[in-house]
Amino acid sequence: MASDVFGLEVRHAELADLPSIVEIERTSFDEPYTPEYLEMLMRFGQGTFIVAARDGTVIGYAVASIRGRRGHILSIAVSPKERRKGVGRSLMKDIIEELKIRGVSKITLESKRGNPAVSFYMSLGFRQVGIMPRYYHDSSDAISMELKLD
Repeated sequence: MASDVFGLEVRHAELADLPSIVEIERTSFDEPYTPEYLEMLMRFGQGTFIVAARDGTVIGYAVASIRGRRGHILSIAVSPKERRKGVGRSLMKDIIEELKIRGVSKITLESKRGNPAVSFYMSLGFRQVGIMPRYYHDSSDAISMELKLD
């Protein structure tokens, strides 16, 4: 995997990365995934769980699932102090490439309505395809997005 951000290594996640991933998850989301669920995704993720590390420290991750020719971004998060430095873009580009290599023709994801990340996803080629009412635990809506791969 390549990275276009100086000093950043993007690679497949390893079990030793789990404590750092759990901490990033906890500081990034109001309702974080459990450590057990993240471990399960890592163990059975078909090679679609990646991390970004700088100087050996994990500072972000992305995880996707595959069903047939469809990929789904389950989660992407970057350590708060490392945000807005291109880490998330590197992770998304690499997970998209990983899914493409695995024969995926369409990638989907959901993002909370009003989340600034929607613009970020659109800058990567995703388009809005629908609204999922009351999708999140706090009853807020999700925007459903997709990216068609060539």
